Amino acid sequence: MVTQATFSAAGQYILQLTVSDTEFTVFKQVIVTVNPEPPPPGSEISVNIDSPGRDINITQPTPIVATISGGTWTLKYSPNADEDLVTRSWTVLASGTGAVAGATIGTFDPTLLLNGTYLIRLVSLDAAGNPSLDQIGVNVRGQQKIGNFTLSFNDLSVPVAGLPIQVIRTYDSRDKSAGDFGTGWTLGIKNVRLEKSPTLAKLWDETYTPGILPKYCIEPTRPQTVTITFGDGGQYRFKAVFLHRNASLRRHSPAPT
Repeated sequence: MVTQATFSAAGQYILQLTVSDTEFTVFKQVIVTVNPEPPPPGSEISVNIDSPGRDINITQPTPIVATISGGTWTLKYSPNADEDLVTRSWTVLASGTGAVAGATIGTFDPTLLLNGTYLIRLVSLDAAGNPSLDQIGVNVRGQQKIGNFTLSFNDLSVPVAGLPIQVIRTYDSRDKSAGDFGTGWTLGIKNVRLEKSPTLAKLWDETYTPGILPKYCIEPTRPQTVTITFGDGGQYRFKAVFLHRNASLRRHSPAPT
């Protein structure tokens, strides 16, 4: 015997088959999961961060302009734009539902953050929970830090010839990471941070120049930088280039700023 069942909506259903010979009755149940109907081709949600640009310097509150075709979206950021980090702490800037057409959806405020690189990510989920995302890396720099509280203690000082040895314990209200002695606490010997822009090892393109001696060159399709940030906010920025099968670093800024 063959029978059919139809379902009006996605979800879990219990199907039961009962057989009776007027004296005895037996039944068998089975659980069926009905998945939502996949969206038709071309109907997937798309998101794009229109501005600011990728790998730019940000010194003051900057609006985030985006275009979203629909869904439930969230705008968030995380310290250190390196995508290879396994553990990452996200801070939500804004969230909403529905389409957005080239409008400001949030503001990234560097005056409340430590200098360094940050990853800004926009994610939108469709009705089935499928994500669509866009992200950019930006560099926070400058000394426009409003309302921050900093306190330092000199725990150790060794008077030696040349450069003195000091161990300084510092609290900074802008630092939300789990420090050496709790959130916001760092040792002066460990407050230099090396951070990379997103996808440092990805998004490179090969170019070819014909001739008697053909030339091949590897160029990044997006800005690729490495940033070294010191405890006082000064920075060195380096541009990643491809040289003899190895990615080398070329100094981008002549001096700390």
